[in-house]
Amino acid sequence: MTDINFNTAEPNGNVDDTTLDGSLNDLTGNEIKAPVSKAVLEYIVKELVTQPQDVVVDEVDDRFLQLRLMVAPQDIGRVIGRQGRVASALRLLLKAAGVRDGVQTRLEIVE
Repeated sequence: MTDINFNTAEPNGNVDDTTLDGSLNDLTGNEIKAPVSKAVLEYIVKELVTQPQDVVVDEVDDRFLQLRLMVAPQDIGRVIGRQGRVASALRLLLKAAGVRDGVQTRLEIVE
C-alpha cells in the first residue's frame, strides 16, 4: 500500500500550497474544492482494483462536489461489491471526508 498524506498532497501527487487564510490551492493557483474527498476515493479504489492505472476520478462542479469514478470493466464488480456494499461504504467515506472540507460529496460510478 502507498502512503499518502491527505493534508498536503493532491491526488496526482503534487504538493499543494496552503494560503494564509487556510484555503488550498493547486500548483496553478486555482482553489481546490475538496482535495481530501478526491484523494481518499482514488487511494481506496486503487487498492481495491486489479488495474489501478485505469482508475479515473473526475470532479464535476455543481451545487455539491460530484466525483465520477471510472475503472476497468473487469474491476467494476470490485468497486460496487455484493448488493452495492462497497459502493455504499465508499459513499460513506466520501461524506465523512467532505465534512472536513465543508462540502457535500456525491459519487457516480460510471461503467
